Amino acid sequence: MKYLNFTQQILLFTLLLTSYLSFSANIIFDLNGVLVKSHTLSSVWQIGPTNFFGYYNPLHFETYLYDFLQLCESDHQFEILAEHKGQPLPPILCEWLNGTKTCAEILERISSAIENNPIFFQQYCPKKLIRSTTNFMFTPEKFIKSIRINKKGYRLFKKCRKLSYHTGQPVHKIFILSNWDAESYQLLKNKSKIGYMLHAADGHIISGNVHLIKPDPAIYELLFETYNIDPDKETTVYIDDELINIRAADSLNKKHMYNLHCTSFTEVKKQLRILNIIP
Repeated sequence: MKYLNFTQQILLFTLLLTSYLSFSANIIFDLNGVLVKSHTLSSVWQIGPTNFFGYYNPLHFETYLYDFLQLCESDHQFEILAEHKGQPLPPILCEWLNGTKTCAEILERISSAIENNPIFFQQYCPKKLIRSTTNFMFTPEKFIKSIRINKKGYRLFKKCRKLSYHTGQPVHKIFILSNWDAESYQLLKNKSKIGYMLHAADGHIISGNVHLIKPDPAIYELLFETYNIDPDKETTVYIDDELINIRAADSLNKKHMYNLHCTSFTEVKKQLRILNIIP
C-alpha cells in the first residue's frame, strides 16, 4: 500500500477543507451596529461634559434630541423613515444620511429651529446641550472620533474574508451596505481597522453617496445591480442590526437570500455555519 507523504497529506487536507467551504456566498454587512459602533464616553467628551450640567435625565436625552430634530425644517418626504435602535429617525436625519443635505445646511436648519422654539428648551433640556450635541453630530471631524470598531463584527468579517481556496482565491465575496453620511464616511476610511474592512470589501453602497437609504428596497437592488449579484441564483447573506432593514430585505423575496437580524453574533455565526458559510 502506498502512503501519502506529508506534503501530499497537507494538500489533501486543504482540498477537503476547501471542498467543505466551496459553498461560496455573497456576504453583505451593515456598518453601524454590526462592524462599527459609537463610543459613548468619546461622544460625551466631544460634546463637552460641562454642557450636561443642569440636565438630569440622560436616559431620555436621545428621545428629546429626536423630538427637537422633528422641529427642524425638512424638504423631503419619506414614505418610510430609516430607524436607529428601532426608533424612526426625524426626516432631517434621513436627509443627512441620504445626502440630500450637507452637514453645513443641516446646522443652519438646527440653528433656526433653536431660535424659533424657545418653549421646547423650557420644558425638556438645556439649549446649550442640544446645540453642542448637534454640532458634534454634524461636524464630521468630531463625529468620526466617537466611532470605534465593533470587535465581534470585526472578527467575523476577518474570518469570512480570510477563507480561501487552495489557489488563494477568496471563497466569499464581501460587501458593505450602510446608511452613512457621505462627508464623515470619507474620514471613516482613515481609521485603521475600519479602513481595513472598507478596503478589503469587494464593494460598498453608502446611502449618502447614492441618495437612497435603507429600508428603501431600491438601495438593495442598486447593490445587486452594481456588483452583479443574483440572490435568486447565488447564496447571499445579509447581516443588519435594524429589524426594519431585515424586513425590507425579506420583502424582496429572493430565493437564495438569507437575512440575519444581528442581535447576537453567536446566533449569526450559528446561522452562517448552518448555511456552510464558515466552518
